[in-house]
Amino acid sequence: MRHSSLLTFSVAMATGAAIWALSPLTNGHTEPWDSGLYYSVALVLAGIASALVTSGPLSALHAGCLTGQILFAMTLLPIEPLFIVGIGFLLAWSLLFLASAWLCLVVSPMLIRAFRQRF
Repeated sequence: MRHSSLLTFSVAMATGAAIWALSPLTNGHTEPWDSGLYYSVALVLAGIASALVTSGPLSALHAGCLTGQILFAMTLLPIEPLFIVGIGFLLAWSLLFLASAWLCLVVSPMLIRAFRQRF
């Protein structure tokens, strides 16, 4: 893995874990998808932040976010009988992270170019 991919993976992993770490503090639920819009908004913001901080490969961003969330859930939360169902939810919901990171990676260079041409 290249250095930029490793950095991208690490940043995305930290944002993925932060979503779970902040969930009980912001809304009282240990599982972020139990709190209405929190998980959706957090995934979109994490995708944007990760893509802005490191403009690395999208696959490293997505894999990092998934890894951070899964590792946080496995190490700091009790494993329950429906853990596999939770992983399925996590995989489906993480498409929001992927979409927002992709959009940020595509749109931000266009905005930068337009800004430079204008000024």
